[in-house]
Amino acid sequence: MQRLEQNRLVLAGILVVTAMSMIGLVDNFIKYIGEGGSVWQFHASRSLIICMILIFFSRIYQLSLRPKKILPVAIRSFFGASSMIIYFSSLSVIPIAEAGAGLFTAPIFVLIISSVYFRLRIGVWRILAVFIGFIGVLLVLKPDLEELSYFSFLPVISGFFYGMLGLTTRHLCSDESTEVLTLGFFVALGIFGFLGLTYFTIFPISGQSTFLTKGLVWPSLNFNLIVLVQAVVSVVGVALITRGYQVADASYVSVFEYAFLISAGFWGYMLFGELLDFTALIGVILIASAGIIIILRAGERDE
Repeated sequence: MQRLEQNRLVLAGILVVTAMSMIGLVDNFIKYIGEGGSVWQFHASRSLIICMILIFFSRIYQLSLRPKKILPVAIRSFFGASSMIIYFSSLSVIPIAEAGAGLFTAPIFVLIISSVYFRLRIGVWRILAVFIGFIGVLLVLKPDLEELSYFSFLPVISGFFYGMLGLTTRHLCSDESTEVLTLGFFVALGIFGFLGLTYFTIFPISGQSTFLTKGLVWPSLNFNLIVLVQAVVSVVGVALITRGYQVADASYVSVFEYAFLISAGFWGYMLFGELLDFTALIGVILIASAGIIIILRAGERDE
């Protein structure tokens, strides 16, 4: 039995690391979009493709895409879509490893909110993890008032919403199927993309538009290829991660998601020469360490 559990953990690790390695690569492609579109057009287009894929396979495998309770799914989808809109927006201006570190502050927010709102008792180890994570965030942001901009805080804000995604999944949507939650997430992301695209098309920003403020443009071949690759990898990645959580304990499987930081940092360097300075690198390591401590202590009694 112990041997079987070890094999399941190894399999889950392979599945999740593979998924995160793929996502870490394709997320770097966002910087190649350039003049081909905006973050809003990207999300609207990618979500449309993904929803079509999900509907297609749901017909083949006779899967129901009707939620049991639409409001909880909508709330969860709002948090998830908000997180991804903010995360992808930050990729155009900061290194992906730094953006990923902000996104992975989610376990810290989950712990803090669970402690305050759900009265979760936390012990010394997880209090220490929050402190370590906070130091890590400061090192990544390097809070020099002359260097700070609102872009510096975007990844951490995305981490907050990503944490809320996890909490609402656990407390509001535990009885919903994976395909329903996946479809709801991408429908919300597509709506956000469509609304942003519509706004900036009707009310264009004077001067030079950016990845964040550009309205509808005729997409380039480069843009279409990136959207298509992103859509396919997103579907495959979600499937691999979901399967990983099905074969092994979630508290251990979650640790493997930090492979994203390694993959994103590696490909960011290989493709764009992005290299975090020593202070930011230490910050990323501290944030990842804090998340791993919280995850591993989740099913244990703190001492």
